[in-house]
Amino acid sequence: MLLLLGVVLGPLSACSGPSTPRSASPSPSQIPTATTEPPATTSPPVTTGPTAPTFGSPQPSASPTTPPPETPLPPGAPTCNPAHLTVTDADTVVTQRHREQVFVLRTIGPDCDLSGYPTVALKDNSGNALAVTYSRGAFGLSTAPAAPLTLSRTTSASFSLATSRTSPCTEAATISVLLPGTSTPLVARTTARVCQGRAGLSSVRRLNADG
Repeated sequence: MLLLLGVVLGPLSACSGPSTPRSASPSPSQIPTATTEPPATTSPPVTTGPTAPTFGSPQPSASPTTPPPETPLPPGAPTCNPAHLTVTDADTVVTQRHREQVFVLRTIGPDCDLSGYPTVALKDNSGNALAVTYSRGAFGLSTAPAAPLTLSRTTSASFSLATSRTSPCTEAATISVLLPGTSTPLVARTTARVCQGRAGLSSVRRLNADG
């Protein structure tokens, strides 16, 4: 009987083959724990530069520059030389009753004196003198006595012609001006007109003087 069991069990052991050893599972204490760290925050770079102006705050403003007024020189210089003088038709002043033409005198020479009324002649495009009667202080111009003045490179003088606004009127093209104490006339282009053949004449005066 025992011999028979040994014969039966022997083949069964050979069929089962060698057993495979099982690996031991790691204990919980041996499993590494992953550590989660918060992401690092990076601050944006700080740049320095000029400070921007604050809206609404008052800003300094540049003061306007005003040209200094002309300073008249006291009389006492020699009489002006026409070779150093210029005359310019500078302005037209029209009122309800009169039309005034303003002429400006300047010098490129040394200081010199002027005084009195100029002698003038208005001419047409052909150089012919217009038939005009000139009256001192007429048509709203000043009748104050002429005062001597000194003209320099930094000052100006003027005189005016005035006429009515009643037709008929004649347009002038040039004006010939003989200043007091001189013998050579100055000539300039002009847009002056004369109505009814009559015109008023002012004395030579400071450019800023009234009348």
